[in-house]
Amino acid sequence: MELRLTEEELRLLLQLVYLGAVVVNGERRKPLAAYDALAEKVYAQVLAAGVVRAEKGRGIAGNETADLRDRLFDKVKDLLEEYERAVFRERFLALAGAL
Repeated sequence: MELRLTEEELRLLLQLVYLGAVVVNGERRKPLAAYDALAEKVYAQVLAAGVVRAEKGRGIAGNETADLRDRLFDKVKDLLEEYERAVFRERFLALAGAL
């Protein structure tokens, strides 16, 4: 299978992969291995292709994947906060309705 994306589309796809992994695994004590493995595979292939490069002086030395995840978090943290607020609001309203 071949997937053709612009660099900007690839960056957005990486953000989606990161967001999906965070949402799926959330607060689980044991993350769902299949989702983690696929996310790691995507990150590794993107790094190997040289489309996204590790940044010097950031992240964990020698761990480009951790550095990439850190940068992805920086890009999507506002979206994650918005999602968390929506989930909290929904749960609060459900609890308030049960009273």
